[in-house]
Amino acid sequence: MFQRKTLIASVLLGVIASSAFAAEQQQGQQQPRSGLGQQVAEPPPQVVYPRPTEVVEDVIGDIEDLQLTPEQFDRLKRIYLERERQKAIPYVSPAKPITRTMFVSLDPGVSPPALRLTRGQQTSIVFSDVSGQPWFIENVSMNRQLFSDGRQGQQGAAQQQPTNVLTIEPLAPAAYGNVTVTLRGLSTPVIFVLTSAQQEVDMRVDAKVPGRNPDAIDTVAVSTLPSIDSALSYFLDGVPPKEARRLKVTGLEGTEAWLYRDNLYVRAKADAQYPAYMSAARSTSGVSVYRYAGLHSSVTFTTGGQAVTVFIE
Repeated sequence: MFQRKTLIASVLLGVIASSAFAAEQQQGQQQPRSGLGQQVAEPPPQVVYPRPTEVVEDVIGDIEDLQLTPEQFDRLKRIYLERERQKAIPYVSPAKPITRTMFVSLDPGVSPPALRLTRGQQTSIVFSDVSGQPWFIENVSMNRQLFSDGRQGQQGAAQQQPTNVLTIEPLAPAAYGNVTVTLRGLSTPVIFVLTSAQQEVDMRVDAKVPGRNPDAIDTVAVSTLPSIDSALSYFLDGVPPKEARRLKVTGLEGTEAWLYRDNLYVRAKADAQYPAYMSAARSTSGVSVYRYAGLHSSVTFTTGGQAVTVFIE
């Protein structure tokens, strides 16, 4: 009888233990209603980029670790400078800078002269009359999406100080267009064709406008317009034609003379008095060129309030 009770008790204990184990397993599989036991998804890792200064320091450190020689450092500098030059110049080769004198014709039927520009460099046009007196600008009209002159149209130009210098720079490597300049007291506008990407660039152009501007100071008058003699501009720029023969001049320092096509051309920073010249042109810097018919052995100038005679051989 005792053995039978012991067997029944063992079976009951086994059943109770199995039930408790099953309850624990079921409770572990169920999620709590409060949500405290739910697994939260972790955010993706953030990518932290180094600061530019850190990148530069790393590059410098790598270069220092290479233990380059001074010659290798110089080579790196040359490579860097060459790349910067290529980025700074939008052309295959830089244009040759030129300064020249241009006689502007206002006659109908004459094609407007062309100005050669290049991006990254400014071209200055200096306006003056035949006597070299500055001729002030009243208005400048052009396509300011392609070219810049530092002005803000007619309203901005009126607020600026009077000037006879127009500075133009193209905003595109191959910009093409024109500019219309209205000078004070001149009813006919001066028009230039603007071109870019040429082999030569006009750094400064002395534009000689026929006539006399209203602000000019009384000086020695010119009997004929210099536009009749296109060679005056070459002598005024100091680059006479190849056919011109240079003559020896004494008496006034800086005076030059040439014989060209049976005419005498004298270049001096003074006012000619005698003999009478046929035509003349003067730059804004005070240098003048006078043309005489035939060869003369002497010319009298006035400079500094004194008369000086130069002798030509």
